[in-house]
Amino acid sequence: MKKTILTVAMLLTIIICHAEKGHAVTNVPGNVLASASKQYEQVHFKKWEKKNDTFIARFTSSKRKHSAYYLADGTWVKTETKIPWSWKLPEAVKNSFDKTAYTSWYIDEMKQIESPGKNLFVIQVHHSYAPDGAIPGSFDDVCKLYFDANGSLLNKEHKE
Repeated sequence: MKKTILTVAMLLTIIICHAEKGHAVTNVPGNVLASASKQYEQVHFKKWEKKNDTFIARFTSSKRKHSAYYLADGTWVKTETKIPWSWKLPEAVKNSFDKTAYTSWYIDEMKQIESPGKNLFVIQVHHSYAPDGAIPGSFDDVCKLYFDANGSLLNKEHKE
């Protein structure tokens, strides 16, 4: 009985994780391929995924990981670029972040989000106040901070 419950739990976890990440696809519409190839001429796309009605191209350029999002008609939605180190942030964004109440929090992820007419920088931080031996993530405050290229804090999403 324990083995059955564990097996079901593992299968559900795999299904949920796969559903959240999107599905790898091999038959990307021609409009999407043409748009992506035109926008990123010198890039080799490593993988394509489909999440809802959006096609996501994964690739590496200038030693950074990128995800470009396109609609089925080839319309570019956005490109997310992971930023591996805080010193790679634009100076204005770094200075603004240093003035927030979140500078002592742990940085989970940083990325640049480019979309038509917008260029944002997102810094996700967490503050753990868990006692020793607690389950990781069970006592974390998580906050996403959105900055424009000039360093202005546009929005923050706080989750507890």
